[in-house]
Amino acid sequence: MKKLITYIFILFCVSSFAQKNKERGFYFDTYRLIDVKHYAYNMFAKSHIFTNSKDDSYLMELRYEANKKTAYLKYKEGKKHKHIHFDLDFEYKVPNDLNKLKNSKLYSTVIPAEQKKYKNAITELVYEKDSLTDETIVRATRFENKKKKKIIDKQYYFFSKSNSLIELKPNYTSDYDLHFLEDASLDKITSVNSNNEKTSEATYLEYKKIDFLFKFKIDELSPTKNIKPLAKW
Repeated sequence: MKKLITYIFILFCVSSFAQKNKERGFYFDTYRLIDVKHYAYNMFAKSHIFTNSKDDSYLMELRYEANKKTAYLKYKEGKKHKHIHFDLDFEYKVPNDLNKLKNSKLYSTVIPAEQKKYKNAITELVYEKDSLTDETIVRATRFENKKKKKIIDKQYYFFSKSNSLIELKPNYTSDYDLHFLEDASLDKITSVNSNNEKTSEATYLEYKKIDFLFKFKIDELSPTKNIKPLAKW
């Protein structure tokens, strides 16, 4: 029994050492600067978002609040969601600034966000065209189930003039991940709850195509620590 425990301990140490010394790389080709207002969390910030347009399994954010700076990279590894947090002590200007991030900490256990789960929820998408402003608005209404009697929440996506999203027929989906709507001409996302109260607003200030490979090694492994995801903008 003691030999088995010793063997397991050695394997854990070797695995931890390998994870820390393995160089990781995440490629980003899209950058967005977003002004975020999340009223439920009393969070007001400027967020620098880095993504890969061909791989939505990971995302990086540098978030600047009045008295707090946060940098993290979240990604999927199989069915697991993992977060890598960094110390952020500079003001972002160019993609190469990501190399200034320090003290990377890998959290392999992430507590799910505290929100009610709706197993059978569906989302109705309606595309509208404002004839006066030539603006496209996509209304995403999430219902508790396909009967569409109870509204969970709504999101409004505002697009710039002459956007290609002009189809007016409804589209139904069971997947609430609507990142496919976040293209270059997106101006703003407004979210409201079932009582039609505004809960959050994200205004897109800047959009750029970039070409940057972020490489780093893990400085600290925290496999026994749990963290909660940051408030989603």
